[in-house]
Amino acid sequence: LISIGVLVIGSAVIPFLDFFVEENPTEYPLAYLYVWFLADVVISYLFTFKRSIVIADQKNYIITICDICYQVTVKLGQAVILWITGSFLVYLAAMLCCRVAENAVINMIANRMYPFLKEREIRSVSEDVLSDIKQKVSGAFFHKIATFIVKGTDNLLISKFLGLAMVGIYSNYYLIIYAIQSICEKTLTAATASVGHMLTEKNCKKNRDIYQQIMVLDGYLMTVGASGLNCVATPVVKLIFGQEYILADSVLLVLAVNLYLQGTRTTYMIFKEAAGILYEDRFVPVIESVVNIAASIALAQRFGLAGIFMGTIISTMVLYVYTYPVLVAHGLMRIAIRDYWINFLWMLGTALCAMWLSKMMCESVEIWISGYVLSVEAGKIGSSVFLIAIKTILTATMSSVIYSLLYAVWHPESRQLVRRIMRR
Repeated sequence: LISIGVLVIGSAVIPFLDFFVEENPTEYPLAYLYVWFLADVVISYLFTFKRSIVIADQKNYIITICDICYQVTVKLGQAVILWITGSFLVYLAAMLCCRVAENAVINMIANRMYPFLKEREIRSVSEDVLSDIKQKVSGAFFHKIATFIVKGTDNLLISKFLGLAMVGIYSNYYLIIYAIQSICEKTLTAATASVGHMLTEKNCKKNRDIYQQIMVLDGYLMTVGASGLNCVATPVVKLIFGQEYILADSVLLVLAVNLYLQGTRTTYMIFKEAAGILYEDRFVPVIESVVNIAASIALAQRFGLAGIFMGTIISTMVLYVYTYPVLVAHGLMRIAIRDYWINFLWMLGTALCAMWLSKMMCESVEIWISGYVLSVEAGKIGSSVFLIAIKTILTATMSSVIYSLLYAVWHPESRQLVRRIMRR
C-alpha cells in the first residue's frame, strides 16, 4: 500500500518539476531522470518490510552490515561506471539493481532466521493490540511527513531560490554530512530495541542512567562530527571538486550547527520510539513543518543558502521546546524540565566552543604549514592531503578534549559509559 501511495503521489509531482527546477543543465529531460529515483523508492518498499522483525529482535547489526555492503557496492560501482562509460543513465540503473539485490538478501536472511514468516495461515491479532498499532502508526504518519518536509525540501528550496547549480555545490558537502550522520546514527539507534525492552522493566533509575549515557555519547559524536564538518569539509571539497565548488565559512558554520542539532535528536528519538510516544505529539511535526517552510523561504531571500538551513534550525527548536522536554525528559525519564534546559544549553555551548576553537587552531596551523612546510612539498595534491590529515587530527583531538573538560567530566554517567565501552 505504501509503495502504491508513493508511486501515485510521486507520479503526480512530475508535471510540477519545472516549477522547482529553474534550469536543467543536463542532456536528459527532468521527468526521465526523476522516474529512476522514484522507482528506487517504490521498489525498496516492496521488499523492505522484513527488516522490521530483524530489528525488533535486537539484530540490527545484520541490517547495518547489509546497508554498508550496499553503500560500498553501489558507490564503487557507480564510480567505475561513470569513469568507463560516462553515462548517467547506466549510473542510475546500477543504483536500482543494487537496491533490489540488497532487499532480496535481507528478505532471504529474514526468511531463514524466522521460518514462520513463510507460513500461509493468517491469524488475526487481538482488537486491543490492533487498535494500539493503528494509533501509533497514525502518529508515526505525521512524524514521517514532517521529517520529509523538514529534511527533504532543502534541495527543492535551494533549486527554487538559488538554482540547480547551487544544489550540486551543496550536494558535495551533503556527502560529508550524510556520512557523519549515518555513522553516528547507526552507532546509537542499534540500541533502540534494547531500550524498548529496558523500559518495560519500569526501573526509573536504570532508565535515566542509560538515557544519560547515550546522551553523553551522542553529544560527543556530534560535537566531533560538527567540528570536523566546520574545519575539514571545505579542504576536502576543494581537493576533490575544485575551488569554485566551496561554500563560504558562514554557510559552513550554519550547516555544522544544523548537523549538531539534528544529530543530538537521536537520543530523544531512541527513547521516544522505544516507548511508543508517537501519537501524543502528532501535531507537533505539522507545526515544525510550517515553521520550517516559512522561515526557510523568508531567510533564503536575505541570507541565501545559509538562510534555508537557518529556517531548519528554527523549526527544529519546536521539538526541543516541547516534545523532548515535556514528553521524553520529564514525562518518560522523570527529569525536571529545568534540568533538561540546563543540560541542553550546556551541551550546545560546549559544541559551539569546540567548533570555534578547532576552527581557530586549524586556521593558525594552516598559515604556519603554508609558510614553512608546503613550500617544500612535492606536488599540490600531496600538500592538500597532508593539510587535510593534519586538520582532521587536530579537530578530532581538540573537540574531544573540549567536550571532555567542559561537559563529560562533570557527569558520572560518562565514567559508566567508558567502563561499558571498555567491557565491550
